[in-house]
Amino acid sequence: MKQQLISAVQSERQAVFTALEGIDDATLTMAPVCGTWTAKEVLAHLAAVDTAVLGVLRQARAGDAVTWAWDSATDGDSWNQSEVDRRRHRSIAQVREEIAETHRTILAEVESWPAESGPFGPDSWDAEKSPIGWLPAHDREHTALLLKLRGG
Repeated sequence: MKQQLISAVQSERQAVFTALEGIDDATLTMAPVCGTWTAKEVLAHLAAVDTAVLGVLRQARAGDAVTWAWDSATDGDSWNQSEVDRRRHRSIAQVREEIAETHRTILAEVESWPAESGPFGPDSWDAEKSPIGWLPAHDREHTALLLKLRGG
């Protein structure tokens, strides 16, 4: 189950980047794909989510209670927007690099846990029960939005 979850996380993240191949920076920064968000803002959102996931994995590693970054926000939308706004001044290349680096770190952290007992106990690798089981579906949802830039 562990390898299945990891493979799904890797595959869906690759699909995000594949959806952007060949699209120029002007389109990525100007064409809305998710409400008023552009592709760059969707990528900034993914970077923020990755940072939150990494924080949760590190809490689990330390044996601390797991709290999500957005738990202290008034709602998920305000947390999302504040995190996107924090990355607004960055170039697309910088946002993509943040996503790539954080994603590599997440995968390394997850890989380091034994298959029989992950960061969240016995359900760590169960896509339905794991606190990170939603990651592949989340990327898939955003890939579908990014594909709008291709008319797909």
